Amino acid sequence: DYSFFGLNKRINKTLQSLTHLDFTVNSLNEHHSVLSFFAPSIGRLTVWLGQFDITPFSALRSLTLKYPSLQQRNSIRPKNFPHLEHLNLSYPLEDSILLNLVFSNAFEHLKICKFDRTSTDHSWKGSPKLRSLSISVYDSYGIICVLRACPNI
Repeated sequence: DYSFFGLNKRINKTLQSLTHLDFTVNSLNEHHSVLSFFAPSIGRLTVWLGQFDITPFSALRSLTLKYPSLQQRNSIRPKNFPHLEHLNLSYPLEDSILLNLVFSNAFEHLKICKFDRTSTDHSWKGSPKLRSLSISVYDSYGIICVLRACPNI
């Protein structure tokens, strides 16, 4: 509960110094002003809405998208989330650009991924920093692609 937010500058400054906050967004208007105020301090974000803009949250270490839209998937890039360690996308993922970034070591700190049904690609260069992966692939070829790309899982 952020009931002290906005009372005065001193309290705002104290609240702004908080780090590694955890937010869940399940309504477009819920806590909107609070979210923008705390965006640099939010370390974990769970979003249930496809139309919610995730790009202001550049300090994220953990991102969970329950119903990721194309816009949200296109936003998941290393330049937007340079500290991302954990990525959870709860929906079939056929986004070859995003998958190539994940499985070709583009996210410097990414260690844990969870994807629902996912397409695979033999051209993935590898993501040796991934330590934990939960993924559903279409066939045995997909398993081979994943194991080649992630030697340390």
